[in-house]
Amino acid sequence: MQIRNNYLYKKFSSIKTSILFLGILAVFYLAGTIFPQGGNIEDYINEGGRFVLLVKIFGLMNLFSTPLFLIVSLLLFVNLTICTWERFLILCKETPLDTGFISTHIIQLNGKDEIDEIFIKKLGFRKLYSDTSKTIMIKGLSYKWLTCLYHLGIFLCFIGFFLTYLFAFEDEIIIYPDEIKTIQPSVQSRFNKLFGKKAEELPFKVKLAEFTTEYNQMPSIDYPKERLSRLAIALGWQDKPIKYKIKDESLFPKDWKSRLMVIRDDKLIIEKIIEVNDPLEYGGFTFYQAAFEQKLKVTMDKSPIGIEVEIGKEAILPGIEDALVFKNLRVGTLFRKDGRTEKIIPSVDVYMVKGKGLMANGIKDKEKIGKLELGGYLTIEDRAVDIKEFMEATILSYRYDPGVAILWFAGILVLAAMAMRIYMTWYMIMYRIDRESKVPLLRLSIKARGLLADEAGIIRQIRHFTRKYQ
Repeated sequence: MQIRNNYLYKKFSSIKTSILFLGILAVFYLAGTIFPQGGNIEDYINEGGRFVLLVKIFGLMNLFSTPLFLIVSLLLFVNLTICTWERFLILCKETPLDTGFISTHIIQLNGKDEIDEIFIKKLGFRKLYSDTSKTIMIKGLSYKWLTCLYHLGIFLCFIGFFLTYLFAFEDEIIIYPDEIKTIQPSVQSRFNKLFGKKAEELPFKVKLAEFTTEYNQMPSIDYPKERLSRLAIALGWQDKPIKYKIKDESLFPKDWKSRLMVIRDDKLIIEKIIEVNDPLEYGGFTFYQAAFEQKLKVTMDKSPIGIEVEIGKEAILPGIEDALVFKNLRVGTLFRKDGRTEKIIPSVDVYMVKGKGLMANGIKDKEKIGKLELGGYLTIEDRAVDIKEFMEATILSYRYDPGVAILWFAGILVLAAMAMRIYMTWYMIMYRIDRESKVPLLRLSIKARGLLADEAGIIRQIRHFTRKYQ
């Protein structure tokens, strides 16, 4: 083809060009591990991030969406495609019949014509070609097919990447128990943005049938009062076993689970309890257990009117001068260290904000004034505060990504075919029997592929079996 003589085509068919592009991309990946990707520049500045001016100018927090990264990636794709095509053409041209016969091994025979039987029945070869000048035997999976297979896998990977880049999107929904949620994505895929399309409502609904949270007790080391004993523990010189202590308040979340129902056309399609790392998949969407949200209502002096407060945020209650903060709402099941489980009495820690000024670290000074349990009350400045109602909602992260299935298949195909290509053995033996001399001679050459290939071993076996027949 005329294009193969083009200067640019020759450059793009070179592995040196691939290495150049990979080197440039490696710089991007290195920078991507230094600067947080997808973050907010204001948060980066507030957290003491460095080189702010460079980060803003070069978009270092969105490196993998910059035009330069995308252009280099595209050029690498073109380069690899051309390299693959050129390699494929070379593979197609390589045929055993075109290979000239030059014997590299000579083995004496006793005149019996059992060589084909030795190769086929004893050594597992199969005959590929035979004429008066040479016979060709092969053994093992063709390395050409394996090479084509893993290149096909790489090509499918690029298709998967392309589909993910164009059509994937991720969003989040909050669902309360017994709520049936119609899902309207608030984000759009790049394809929709490109063509000005709006994200469509999902053709099914999701119901949260149940949400549960689980906690573990969190033990801490019971350090002795003596400093030397504490030092001995730190240095590992303590002969006695380390003691632990557990406070009732020392709980940390073990897991949170959502029993989800997918409803389509008023029919239950699928029901599953999901948790972290165990998502629900349906219709190309994957729903992950991301977090949970809590709501709390308190009442004052047994009033029938509840006051909604946000967990972790300041709240002003009537008749109480200073702001209050309700934290650590605990509901669900407790798994104790001794193996027992029990239902947690719903409770929340109550803090009072001391004054309106900030401490030196910029955080308001808060003092814990008690723990409020369901069914009890806490007296704050002569006002009786109790829990009226609480709710927990699940926060689900859902993702649509049509490229994932292709990437799974293609990734496995690439790894399997490449491993077989590297390790599996393939042999081709070309031989003829020279009967012109007094003693018939087996003249042969052997080619092998694969790290486990053993040419010398094959030759030893041939000598062994021909000797046996002599």
